[in-house]
Amino acid sequence: GCEALGYIRTKYANSSNFPDIEYIFVPASLALDSGSSLRKTMEITDDLYNAVWKDVGGKDAWTVWPMLLYPKSTGFVRLASTNPLKPPKIIANFLTEKIDVDVMAEALQTVVELSKTRAFQKFGSKLHDVPIPGCAQFPFGSLDYWGCSARYITTQLHHQCCTNKMGPSTDPGAVVDPSLRVYGVSGLRVIDTSVMPVITGGHTMATAYMIAEKGSDLIKEMWLSQRFFK
Repeated sequence: GCEALGYIRTKYANSSNFPDIEYIFVPASLALDSGSSLRKTMEITDDLYNAVWKDVGGKDAWTVWPMLLYPKSTGFVRLASTNPLKPPKIIANFLTEKIDVDVMAEALQTVVELSKTRAFQKFGSKLHDVPIPGCAQFPFGSLDYWGCSARYITTQLHHQCCTNKMGPSTDPGAVVDPSLRVYGVSGLRVIDTSVMPVITGGHTMATAYMIAEKGSDLIKEMWLSQRFFK
């Protein structure tokens, strides 16, 4: 779950008024219970945890995750086998585009400024300033440091999409047609967020509902039409 959400526009945002970063404040930290809840989720190794967070284990802390709303980096999914029961290969390619790293670095630096506000200072908020070992070559707190730390420790928060793009038959990258039918395969549709050509800004839940509603209407329209039974 989360305790609060916030949005900012970095200097890399486009000319619109839309934010390009979402802050998710979560009721957990790598200090709480020695990080037992987040260490597994974020795949933090014991060596890394002991080097950075061991000394604050069990102390009160607050955590905010900056999320890229319009990432430029894209990944892909490939079949690992002809066996349909074998999990596919998911290549996320997080932060492979430098602009994503730059946006994240500014977002992280802004969080530090947020922690200095009177609202947080009245609770004694203090930045845990032990550097990530792989980023110690950069001055702690600099944009270069935050960019390095983003590359070093990052994770996903659901909302995968866009691997079965909807598009016209003339688009070589399209997988499904406007009725969500898979090109070249009879009787098969894809009805989930993978049909989105690009990711939406923010969470995809409402979009997933819309795609599901539309997909169910398309299926009902086909099966309930009189011509189908002729």
